[in-house]
Amino acid sequence: MLYCCAAELEFLQGTPNAHNSLVYARDGVRLLRERLKDPVRAISDTTLGAVATLATLEVRTYSPSIEPIRTYSASITKVI
Repeated sequence: MLYCCAAELEFLQGTPNAHNSLVYARDGVRLLRERLKDPVRAISDTTLGAVATLATLEVRTYSPSIEPIRTYSASITKVI
């Protein structure tokens, strides 16, 4: 959640990819990877929501390319 808030604030301020959002993104992805290693937590609604949120922010903030969408879609499919 911190990443989402920081990324949105920086986007609105016209300074996307500033230090705070990048730090929170790194920490969020690390935590998400830990969750995906646990078979019970990997299939939880919160994990699915986190993957979907990261996908949305990735596409909106960083990349107009289709490739991140494919990567996150594969992750969501794996969770489901």
